[in-house]
Order: sequence, then C-alpha cells, then structure tokens
Amino acid sequence: MSLSTTHKKALATISILCTTAIWGVSFVIMKNSMEILTPLWFLSCRFGLACVLMALLNFPKLKGIRWKNMLEAFSIGLPLAFGYAMQTLGLTLTTASNSAFITGIYVVFIPLIGWLFTKKLKARQLLIAILAFIGLAALSLDANLQINIGDLLVLAGAVGYAAHFLVLDHYTKLYDSLLISGLQIFTSMILLVIAALIFEPLPTAASFPPTVIHALLFTAALGTALGFLVQTVAQKVLEPTPASILFTSESLFAAFFGMLLLNERFIPRQVLGGVILIGCMIASVVEPKAASRTKPGTN
Repeated sequence: MSLSTTHKKALATISILCTTAIWGVSFVIMKNSMEILTPLWFLSCRFGLACVLMALLNFPKLKGIRWKNMLEAFSIGLPLAFGYAMQTLGLTLTTASNSAFITGIYVVFIPLIGWLFTKKLKARQLLIAILAFIGLAALSLDANLQINIGDLLVLAGAVGYAAHFLVLDHYTKLYDSLLISGLQIFTSMILLVIAALIFEPLPTAASFPPTVIHALLFTAALGTALGFLVQTVAQKVLEPTPASILFTSESLFAAFFGMLLLNERFIPRQVLGGVILIGCMIASVVEPKAASRTKPGTN
C-alpha cells in the first residue's frame, strides 16, 4: 500500500531527525577515538568503509562510470575532504559541542562564497553573517578574549563544507544523487589517505582497539553511508527550506550528547552564542522564494 504525501513527509521528517541525532553523537564518538587513532587516519578508514557500502548500493551503476565522472567527483570530493579534515583536526582541540555549532554555520558561508562568483550579496545575508560571527565570538572566546585554535580549524572546515555545497549543487542536477554521493565519498577517501600518509605516522594494530573499531563502523555505516542515503531520499519528499531547518538540529543533538556523555558544560555567554548561531543557520535557509538546498550531513 502506497503512503500518502502527508505520511511520506512525516516519515522523511523523522528520518532526518534520526540522522541528525546520529551525526550529533558522532561528534562525541569521534572525539573519544581521536585520543587513540590520529584524525586523518580515522577519516581515511571511515570513508574507506563507507565507500565499500556505497559501492554495494551503487553496484548496478558502476559500469557506466567514465573518467569525466571521476574528474567531476574529484571537484566535489576536494572541498568535502578539506572540510572533514579541518573539522576533525579541530575536534581534537575543542569540545564536541563547539565543533558542531561552528560546523553548522556553513549555511551562512554559502552566499558569501557564492558572492565571489556572482557578485550578488543581499544586505540580509551580510547581516546574518555579521550576527553569526558575533555568535561565534560569544561561543569560542575565552576569558582573555582569545579564540581556541580548534575552533578556528573547525571554522575553516565550515568554509570547506560551504564550498562543497556549491559544487555539489551543480552536479546533483546532472547526475543520479546516490551515484554522485558514492563517487564523492570515494574521491574524498583517496585525498584523505594521501594527506594521512604525508602528515601522520602509519597506524599500528594498537591504534584499533574495539572502541575505535566500533566508532569507525558507526560513523561509516550510519553517519556517512546511511546519512547520505537518508538525505537523498528525504529531500525528494520535503521542500528545501523545512528540510534545511531540520538539519540544523545536528548542533543541538551534539550539545546534548556532549553534556550527557562528555560532561561538557556551557557558561551563559556560550549559551547565548549557540542560540545566535542556531538562529543564523535557520535565517540563512528561511528566505522568500529561496531554492537553495542544504548539503549532506557533516558527520
């Protein structure tokens, strides 16, 4: 029996919320694992496992892949790999909650980066960007008005995610969404492995205790492969704006799990900063006649 449109939208909404909860707890799981396995090797293994899963999902379509598709996938995977690398490196130096909130403001950077190519920037978008940086300062600055280097790295990752969104937005109009998702995961994996070989020592058997293996399986299967798939399907049912708002709940879930599992706490100034950032994320996607879509999840 086919589902009604209302039931499909309800199911899509629940699916997105479950996915953002998975991404939120992924910040906590990854932070714990970073104490054992270095960041770039963790990402390389995570994307490698996710790549295998996506290959299985895309198996009937693999024969049609051409070099042109791989070059296009590389242009998508490059900013994605950069975003993940900066975010994960930053996560080793800041809290899971801060990392999630700062990552979420990639939606604010999208029109700013787009302005470099279109030279079109609305006053409203500029105001949102200014407010976002005020929120970032309230969240990240310490008592000496110095920003944590980890927060800066995560901020660089958010810029990477915004650039990834703009590139991906072009190619999703031309190709099957699931296939493009799989190809960008593959190219990102290649880039992350190269970066790991250059900047980090090779991991040893001691780098893969059961806790790290469980974290890799969780983030690869649920946070990456399933996350991309759920969003691909859900965004075919929901309008872009409500879907984008739902995806901002990732930051709230990360803050909740950070407090619950890592005993992270916010002072009032940081609470205010987090609220401002959430407001800016929502304001960035709620705009009359806006047709932009949020990118797949960052965790």
